[in-house]
Amino acid sequence: MTPMRRVGTGFGYLRRITPYGVAVVAVGGLLLTGCSSGGKGHPAASAPARHTGTANDPSLSPAGRVAEAVQSALLPALNAHEEIFGSGSNSECSTSRASMFTSACAATAEVVGRDADQALRTVSGKPGFATLRSVAKRLRQAVDRYDALGCAHDPRGSSVRHRCLDPAAQIAQGDADLRDGVNMGLAGR
Repeated sequence: MTPMRRVGTGFGYLRRITPYGVAVVAVGGLLLTGCSSGGKGHPAASAPARHTGTANDPSLSPAGRVAEAVQSALLPALNAHEEIFGSGSNSECSTSRASMFTSACAATAEVVGRDADQALRTVSGKPGFATLRSVAKRLRQAVDRYDALGCAHDPRGSSVRHRCLDPAAQIAQGDADLRDGVNMGLAGR
């Protein structure tokens, strides 16, 4: 790669900019404009949904009113629980933490299980919400497996500890996944 050389005076040196120079300028421009992974008007996948209407808004379709009602019923608890118990690697059930084998993860599992049950009750009999139903059922099963294996009681057997990894990982991400399911329901999925 040849370095940029200034040829002559004025702006004539711009003819000698290498592709590397163009890339540096482009990246610098992106950083200066503040671009993010979500893009303008599109929040990142796990960003909390914002309530923008009401279930009684006459401009919404009947399906839209149902989706807004589900969102209003579930998101406050999901957001609060995620803030209290964390999610992903910040959760006590994160597989990278020793706390996944303690009562701290058991408490998180209990709350995620209640949130999953509440999601299933909330969408019961309502059309749509396939993603939310699927996520809630999967989380309910993960909580049940975590409990059945005795993962919160520091199991000694390596095979049991290994089987605790999958349900703990799902529980760690539970409230964020439920919120994503609510968001998918708002999009009609």
